[in-house]
Amino acid sequence: MTLVIGLIITATTALVIRNAAHHDAEEQFRQSANQTAVAVEREVSRYFEELNSVGAFVASSRAATPEEFRNFVDEAHTFRRLPSMAGVFFLQRVEAADLDAFIEKEQARNPGFAYFPIGEAAPGATHYILTYYMPNDVDLALPVGTDVTPITSLTAMMGDSGSRGVGIASSFQQDPLLQRIAQDTRFPLITSLLNLDFFIGEPVYGATADDAQPRVPIGWVGAPIDHFDQVINAARTGQPDDIGVRVTVDLNDTTVGQRDDLSRVAEQPGRAGSQADAAFTSSRSTTVDGVTFRLDAWSTADADDVPNTVPVVLIVGLASSLLAAGVVGERRRARDRERAFAGELADRAQFQRDIVDSVTNPMVVLDAGGLVTATNEAWGRLRERSHGPDAPPLDRGRPYLEILAPDLRSGREELADELEQVLGGATDVVEVDIPLDQQGRRRWYSVRATPLLGGRGGAVVVHTDITERKRSHDELELKASRDPLTGLLNRAALEDEIDRALVRARANNTMVAALFIDLDGFKAINDTHGHAMGDDVLRSVARSVAAAVRTEDRVGRLGGDEFVVLIESIDSVDIAARTAERILALLAEPLAIEGLHLRLGASIGVAVVDSPLQGSSEQLLERADEAMYEAKQAGGSHFRLAR
Repeated sequence: MTLVIGLIITATTALVIRNAAHHDAEEQFRQSANQTAVAVEREVSRYFEELNSVGAFVASSRAATPEEFRNFVDEAHTFRRLPSMAGVFFLQRVEAADLDAFIEKEQARNPGFAYFPIGEAAPGATHYILTYYMPNDVDLALPVGTDVTPITSLTAMMGDSGSRGVGIASSFQQDPLLQRIAQDTRFPLITSLLNLDFFIGEPVYGATADDAQPRVPIGWVGAPIDHFDQVINAARTGQPDDIGVRVTVDLNDTTVGQRDDLSRVAEQPGRAGSQADAAFTSSRSTTVDGVTFRLDAWSTADADDVPNTVPVVLIVGLASSLLAAGVVGERRRARDRERAFAGELADRAQFQRDIVDSVTNPMVVLDAGGLVTATNEAWGRLRERSHGPDAPPLDRGRPYLEILAPDLRSGREELADELEQVLGGATDVVEVDIPLDQQGRRRWYSVRATPLLGGRGGAVVVHTDITERKRSHDELELKASRDPLTGLLNRAALEDEIDRALVRARANNTMVAALFIDLDGFKAINDTHGHAMGDDVLRSVARSVAAAVRTEDRVGRLGGDEFVVLIESIDSVDIAARTAERILALLAEPLAIEGLHLRLGASIGVAVVDSPLQGSSEQLLERADEAMYEAKQAGGSHFRLAR
């Protein structure tokens, strides 16, 4: 019996250690996989945001020349930021009765326009005609004037997309007309279309006189996608490479229904190797503007290897159990050896206790009623971190939830509900993340409760400190986007914010303003009092500028003594001008630093985008910079509006 009990205790101890190691490995994988998935989702969304921006340009400038269209795409750096796009095109929606007038107008507007029906359209059908096309590095040679109406798989999807107001993703490979043309001819356009991975598209709507009437799309903006795996390349920059990633896009096809081949897959195993050998896997789906993407991730094969502690515990525990069994046998044979046997049992109990205490994570054992029956040394250290010398000497016999209550900032009800499920036998294992107050500092713990086998019931509760993991992702994102000296947005993050603000302005027909701030007199302070004093001045200026703007405005530092304020969703230049005046007034006040009263001023250039067709973040900042220079040349300490 002693041998059996010893083996049970040894196996339970090893199982606890193994489960804790498994949980740590799985938690690390989940965090890395989630971080990678979020990056991929963000990258995929950028493609549809870009199409919406191009659609806004077309809708607001219906008479733009092909050259103006190409300049817009080029100045937006579309292909540099989204390399999988093989090009951007726009298909004009034309009713059959308006076809002749449309062709005549396009030929007058664009000398290169040549109407070319790709096949015979059904009588009275709505036509879709290529009116704009901008290629990437590889030109698909899509001729402006091509009427794609006979490609029924495409037109059916465009009609469905326009009626529902969502984007689509599809391919040309399943269209019977294109397949027949490809078999009968060697027309380069058809060959190029069939060789693409797939394409994405968005309906484009014009302004309506009556908002109560349903919107009818004026056309459809699309982008052929080639080398789809570049989406993962862009998303994984700065991400861990020990995670394998697969992105699957479900293609839309309203003509053939559900088919297994209507999907495209991009995959990068990284250092993880084959998914079939992975220790952990995860899968999630996300829908971007009506298009579903599945993201699969997997770990390396050795991510969940058994830690060295487990076999050591098993071997030592087995030896200890055998030793105890031998002592019991000796006692039966000789009563004079009972004292020695008792000593051996005490040693074995202490040895088993040492094994439990070797578990580095805080651990408690609960009975069926939730009372603490045993703890390890790591639990005692956790309690000392919360209460210092005032920590109770013993927690045994007290309710577990009552012990944690004074330190538990939130999540008590969830923890109580999950623990009740384990103790009541309703589930095998639960896991809850909780924040504990440890002498004024918050630390996060993952609480994992596993039921005890046996008639008496109870549970083993292991606490894993996940504070650093909880904070690491947010800290990485913060460091990547913040200026280390002032905590403001850095140049890259600010330019990205401006680009996004311009996209929203085009969609909402609002203004965007940039205030370019250059300090007057900063160089003299830096040269006279040193760089440390200069850094204090820059931090003080950053606080003053942030205090002068609205909560929804963004403030960034480009470097040196140059700052930028981004203001969006405004309908008047006066808002930007008043903001500049508030900043000038605050910076005109003396700065009290280390007993000195330092005087500064500032020159501010204000540039406003009041048309959805005007440029990029680079152009907006250049205009604001030029206006700032004019203000500084005029004597400084005031602002100048860009012309």
